[in-house]
Amino acid sequence: MLVKAIFGGIEAASDSAGQSPRESRTLNQVVGPPSPTFSYGGGRGGAEAAPARRITPGINLRRVLRVGSWNVLSLSDDHRLPLLSGELSRLRVDIVGLSETRRPGSGETSSGGYTYYWSGMSNGHRVRGVAIGISSKLQPSVVEVTPVDERIMRVRMKHTLGFMSLVAVYAPTEMRKTEEKEMFYAKLDSVLDQCPPRDTLIVLGDFNATTGTVRDGYELCVGPHGSGTRNTNSSLLLNFARSRRLRIAGSWYQRPELQTAGHGYSNAGGVAKEIDHILVSTRWRILQNCRVYRSAEFFGTDHRLVVATLKIHVQVQKNPRGTTMLCFILRN
Repeated sequence: MLVKAIFGGIEAASDSAGQSPRESRTLNQVVGPPSPTFSYGGGRGGAEAAPARRITPGINLRRVLRVGSWNVLSLSDDHRLPLLSGELSRLRVDIVGLSETRRPGSGETSSGGYTYYWSGMSNGHRVRGVAIGISSKLQPSVVEVTPVDERIMRVRMKHTLGFMSLVAVYAPTEMRKTEEKEMFYAKLDSVLDQCPPRDTLIVLGDFNATTGTVRDGYELCVGPHGSGTRNTNSSLLLNFARSRRLRIAGSWYQRPELQTAGHGYSNAGGVAKEIDHILVSTRWRILQNCRVYRSAEFFGTDHRLVVATLKIHVQVQKNPRGTTMLCFILRN
């Protein structure tokens, strides 16, 4: 464990004025066909970049941030948005990654106190699709939106210690061909390669994979409360999490049976499986809790809303000279 001490205040974890060439590149240079990148306040980031605007100091990670993951089965009609926003507001969710949204193309829309950015099929078909919903109070902290395809998108946000990269995913099901699954994770790796190394990384969505209960070889990313039986999708998820030093949030907290009855349901007899996940970077000790909300309802979805509580762990100490230090705990 490494302790980072900052004298006389908080040190920004990233300096936007001094970004390296690696940090300033867009996903279009690595990932498949060109995708528009919407940049806010930091210059123009693509053919459809939004006009510059004032950026707030950012999300305060010293306060609780509630991040969710939910397969909504369909968000193709705008009339569904008010209900979704109402449920998120009722459960005090600040940011949510949505999968199987079935909205074609890419764009943004606002409803009920949330702004939704989505990425779908470029040919207009209403299948698959991902989105990220952000509470209006945090939306001014968005600095970049990068729709990749109908399975992956990224939103970068400012926080008081640097930046946060949120990646929404919708992984292929177990029935899909192995080549398609491997291509998905290869593209996901390419997306994460474009995230500046100092960004706080959060990956959330429907991975169509359980973690299993055996931790051997995966102690860093899987906690003592994993579930299900491992299969091909499980191995792909766990290897990805381990390679990126990401913690699968739900596996670290023991929850009552009412909460763990399933993040999603398989189509075989209503058997519950935990397949929707939130993966959090282990660099900062920010993961505080994770649970499932069975009370959350959204039309016909048989998936449960998963919510992780994030808050940076801060210790206030005195050095021998009497100067106050703020210590932010990081992990190796």
